[in-house]
Amino acid sequence: MSPEIVQELVAVFGVAVRALLVVIFGQGLLHKLREPARFRAQLQRFEVLPLGLVFFAALLLTAAEAVLLSGLILAPLVGLPLAAALLLLYALAMGINVGRGRVDIDCGCGGTPMPVSSALVARNLVLVGLALIALGAGPASLGSAVTGLLAGGVCALMYLTLHELAQGGQAAVR
Repeated sequence: MSPEIVQELVAVFGVAVRALLVVIFGQGLLHKLREPARFRAQLQRFEVLPLGLVFFAALLLTAAEAVLLSGLILAPLVGLPLAAALLLLYALAMGINVGRGRVDIDCGCGGTPMPVSSALVARNLVLVGLALIALGAGPASLGSAVTGLLAGGVCALMYLTLHELAQGGQAAVR
C-alpha cells in the first residue's frame, strides 16, 4: 500500500473518531444543559468530590464539554486531548465507584439512567485510546473527510444503538 493511501486512511480514521466523539459528547452536553440539577445530583452520588465543589465541578464539566465539542470540529489538536482527558476522568470516577461496589449509581451519560459498570469504564478507556490515536491523523482531503464523516456516523449509530440496548437491558434487570 502506498504511503499516500495510508495517509488518507489515517485521515479518514481521524475524522471518523472525531465524528463519533461529537455525537457522544453532544449527547452528554445536551443532558447537562437540559437537566443541570439532575447532572449535579448524579455527580454528587459519585462521592468523589467534597459536597461544596459539586456545583462548580458540574459547571466546569459542562463548559469543558462545550469547548471540546468546538475543538473536535474546529481544532482537533485541542478537542481530541480534551476529550481523552474527560473520558479518562469519567472512567476514573466510575472505576472508583465500581471498586467500592457502588454500581447502582447512574453513569450520568444522559438519557435513560444506566448504572456504572466495568463495561462503561472499559468503553471510556477504548474511547481514550481512539482519541489519542486520532491525534496522529493529518489533514483530510474532501473525499477523506466525507468518508470519515460517513464512517463516524455509522459508528455513532452503532454506539447509540448499543447504548440504548444496554440501558434497556439494565432496566429489565431491575
